[in-house]
Amino acid sequence: MNYNREKKCGLTPTTVFWEGAISISSLLMGFIVDVVYDFMDIQASAIVGQAAEIFPVSPEGICFV
Repeated sequence: MNYNREKKCGLTPTTVFWEGAISISSLLMGFIVDVVYDFMDIQASAIVGQAAEIFPVSPEGICFV
């Protein structure tokens, strides 16, 4: 069997499996977060707007983060 051809483009069966698993799980987690936000009547835009209050804006603070 010629595995060199498969490894040149990086598409081994294990890589395809794990990349697929990561993609599917990230989509499912996003949908779960949407359901939780809808259940708790939270707007995502309001949460994002509060991020500026949590993280410092100064250059020293950005380097720290």
